[in-house]
Amino acid sequence: MDIHFQCDKCQMKFKVNAEKAGLVIPCKYCNAEIRVPKFKDKGADSMVVPDTKIRVRCSNCDSKYKVRDKHAGTIIACKNCRAPIPVPQA
Repeated sequence: MDIHFQCDKCQMKFKVNAEKAGLVIPCKYCNAEIRVPKFKDKGADSMVVPDTKIRVRCSNCDSKYKVRDKHAGTIIACKNCRAPIPVPQA
C-alpha cells in the first residue's frame, strides 16, 4: 500500500511505499526534510491520518493559505510577499 502526502515547504505531492512511514526523507523538488506520515490502522485497510489545517491570510497582500496545525502559535512568512503571518492556536 502507498502513502500519499505533500511537502510542507513547496507543497509538491508524493507517493511512497508504506514501509517508509515515519521516516524523514528529502523533498525531490526543494530538498526540504519531510516526515512520511504514519498509518492509522482500520482493520484490513489502512489510511493516512490527515493533518489538521489552519486557515491564515496575509494582511499585506491578501494571500490565503492553509497551514498544518503544528505551526499554531508561530509566525510564518507569506509565500508571495514574505510578510510575517501569525498563525492562531488551533
